[in-house]
Amino acid sequence: MGRVGSGELPGGERPVPLGWRLLRAVCLLALAVLFLGSAAGKFQNPKAFLRAVTAYQLLPAGLNAAVAATFPGIELVVGALMLAGLLWVWRTSAARAAFDSYVEAAGGVIAGMLGLFIVVMSVDILRGVKLDCGCFDMLGQALPFLKAHKVTWGTVLRDVVMLALAVPVVVRDPRPAPARG
Repeated sequence: MGRVGSGELPGGERPVPLGWRLLRAVCLLALAVLFLGSAAGKFQNPKAFLRAVTAYQLLPAGLNAAVAATFPGIELVVGALMLAGLLWVWRTSAARAAFDSYVEAAGGVIAGMLGLFIVVMSVDILRGVKLDCGCFDMLGQALPFLKAHKVTWGTVLRDVVMLALAVPVVVRDPRPAPARG
């Protein structure tokens, strides 16, 4: 149990700084909107996403349909966990700490997906092939900077920025652990 006046919460947990929690909340909301919007567009038009996956020519032909069918579901789950994480970002309890593990894991999945997208789009650009990224068909209607277009280094940069949004989600508390002694 934390000592009175020690800055610790019951169970020895330290309160996360307010600025970090605010940054984390903004990142959770942004990633929730981006990934739920992306999933919605792919669920709305699965054939277009299958065409986009197939056009990259990076997978054996038999895997294109499986990847195109799986990615929207993954995006939906991690986007929902980002949204749910907003409900827990202000709590200071053992339940929040347990739920944070799921949110952090979802943030890791997002970081992995974005890393994969960055590599795939970079390979596409370096091969000299200009393909549609297949990212935000539905969300692009509301936010023009996300509108579907041919992959460019700007698209890669956009995904690098989104990858940076995952850092505060994956890192619960940026401070070093206190020395035990």
